[in-house]
Amino acid sequence: MTTDPAEALVSLRQVRLGVRILWGVSAAAILLICWWLLTGNWAWIVAGVTAIISFYFSPAVIVAWRYSAVIAKSPASRLEHPNVWTMVGPSMFGGANQMMRLEDGHLVYASVGRSTAKVYVKKSLGSVASEKVASFRIRHLRQGGLPNAEAILGELRTAIGSPQSVADLRHSLEKLRDSGWPR
Repeated sequence: MTTDPAEALVSLRQVRLGVRILWGVSAAAILLICWWLLTGNWAWIVAGVTAIISFYFSPAVIVAWRYSAVIAKSPASRLEHPNVWTMVGPSMFGGANQMMRLEDGHLVYASVGRSTAKVYVKKSLGSVASEKVASFRIRHLRQGGLPNAEAILGELRTAIGSPQSVADLRHSLEKLRDSGWPR
């Protein structure tokens, strides 16, 4: 699935026929039940007309649904909530990175490159200044590329956990360093 909202708004003609029929039948069934509960008559005519109308307008509903799903997965949407990581993004030269907002409002940026894994903290998304909190040497990323970088990033994310503040983040990373990570 695309993460670009502009790409999510596809042409209405690109929605498949089976999905349109499913939407039309679903809408007709719901309205049929409601009509039957309210009046008890003329339900089949109303259901048929509703099915035709739903079939015609269903691509607009499907495109809107896809667009809302893309917005929900966007990094800005995920950074509105504390302790929710953004999706893994590739970085230059085969690495990976992710961001998370702490409960105190600071942003954590975790990055895995070819030879190091680094964790930075920023006060806000728009601020340029960032502070490096930890750096770890990695020796085995050169062969694996992005899948290996995502696995290392997953280990780092698990070790960080859900800190409340920058001090909690530093404590988690110190415990990780003391454990001898990465192996």
